[in-house]
Amino acid sequence: MDADIVLIDVGPNLGSLNRTALISSDYVITPVAPDIYSLKGLSNLGPRLSKWRGEWRTRLEKRPDLVGVPMPRGDMKPLGYIVMQHSKKAGRPVKSYRQLIDWIPAVFHKEVLNDDKIGDDLKVEDDVYCLARIKHYRSLMPMSMEDRKPIFSLTPADGAFGSHAESVAACKEELKKLTDLLIERLDLQPVTTIEEEWMPKGPSM
Repeated sequence: MDADIVLIDVGPNLGSLNRTALISSDYVITPVAPDIYSLKGLSNLGPRLSKWRGEWRTRLEKRPDLVGVPMPRGDMKPLGYIVMQHSKKAGRPVKSYRQLIDWIPAVFHKEVLNDDKIGDDLKVEDDVYCLARIKHYRSLMPMSMEDRKPIFSLTPADGAFGSHAESVAACKEELKKLTDLLIERLDLQPVTTIEEEWMPKGPSM
């Protein structure tokens, strides 16, 4: 495809296929739901990434004959996390999700970044590694699947009218902010809209 940047979406497991995909990536973005399973997942992911980096670096050093052959560096640098699938009330996560969300920064810094200096009082709102907080769009998801288009592209003809139309606009705004932030963090060229086909210069994630 001669693409300049590739987004690789892998499932929530640490099997050999995902390992191969991650080793080929320069950066890693971690979606995190506000639940115990996601927090446990961070505790598993961080040490595994560190192990894979070391193992891959050793393999490259032991095979100098591969110099000149295009090989991934295996950086897998953590770019940050995205808090997903929480419910909102009055523009804020509902109380049942709030405590779990508050635990995410400390777990991410300790397990993924190997940084024990971050205390439990760090909130996602103040954590530079929190790239976005994407709420659960519930009924829009099956609508998106049925019409085979992104949520932010749904129209009244697809059934997205009234409050659904407002959610479509909110989703588009959330993803636009996330896209702009990633462009800034990776020092890429800006794009006009998130729906525009683009291939900015940059690494894989």
